[in-house]
Amino acid sequence: DLVEIRALVSTVFGGRPYLRVDGIRRKGGPTVTREGLLGIHHALVASREGRWADGIPPARSALAGALPPGAEPVLRKALGRCLLESGRCRESLAELSRAERLLPGDPEILKWGGRAASD
Repeated sequence: DLVEIRALVSTVFGGRPYLRVDGIRRKGGPTVTREGLLGIHHALVASREGRWADGIPPARSALAGALPPGAEPVLRKALGRCLLESGRCRESLAELSRAERLLPGDPEILKWGGRAASD
């Protein structure tokens, strides 16, 4: 199902070879860019570390582009939590509703959605 991975192998990183992925394209789908992959990574790390406001811009940026399969619900859930903890309850509720449609019955989404709705 995977059609193309654009990548560069380099030895710049500490003299050791590493692979830098520039894009992934699935059969019949758009290319997920390196920037999109980095946006996903930065949003999830910021969310996990409790840096709520820092997770919002990269999550929004990643959601605006092509995503790898399965990334959208996780990213929407993380964005909803970041928005909630940043006091942006109305926006949080909208994102958590989208996440809940993709991950029905997820207990964290339901808990955070309840918090957002009550604030």
